[in-house]
Amino acid sequence: MFTGIIQEKAKVKNIKKSSGKTIFMIESKKAIKNLKIGSSIACNGACLTVVNLNKNEFEVEAIPETLKLTNLGSLKIGSYINLESSLRLKDELSGHIVLGHIDGMGLVLKIKSEGDSILMTIKYPLDLGKYIAYKGSIAIDGISLTIAKITNQDFTVALIPHTLEVTTLLERKIGDMVNLEIDVVARYLEKLIGGRDDKGVRLLDLKDKGFV
Repeated sequence: MFTGIIQEKAKVKNIKKSSGKTIFMIESKKAIKNLKIGSSIACNGACLTVVNLNKNEFEVEAIPETLKLTNLGSLKIGSYINLESSLRLKDELSGHIVLGHIDGMGLVLKIKSEGDSILMTIKYPLDLGKYIAYKGSIAIDGISLTIAKITNQDFTVALIPHTLEVTTLLERKIGDMVNLEIDVVARYLEKLIGGRDDKGVRLLDLKDKGFV
């Protein structure tokens, strides 16, 4: 489990294939302090397992399905990724609950400067639309962000200078693909309600279940 608060923007030092898996070697100064072999770490939001570790770098491996369903398959040597080690009981939950399970990839449609901040508009897979809500939470490349605007095909997030400084989003360009994980609360609400049609969950349904 993660929070969507990025600990480090780190560089991919090497990429190699082994037994049908892809192994990423990642340089790290901050996130590595919480790692040991077998630890879970979110890499661009995707939960991977540490398989090798030394003082300044660690290795994680990804199966072909992971590369297909996330933007990890587009990483190259020298690419930067967002890192977050798994949540410990004593840690502060500053973002929102993030599982590290990517639900789909979004397409960066627009990037607009607004003062020191940036408004980024992302086209989402249509099947995720019912889980994305105005002012709700979403993880983009592992980063906990709040939806500032939403339409029936895209949403916009506001990126403050700190987020741009400590994550990879400043390097994103129009046409790039980003990893998306919806808020797990929305997923469980759908399960509790019983899986409604594309009209979504009604206020009456939430009242019946004791949520409001």
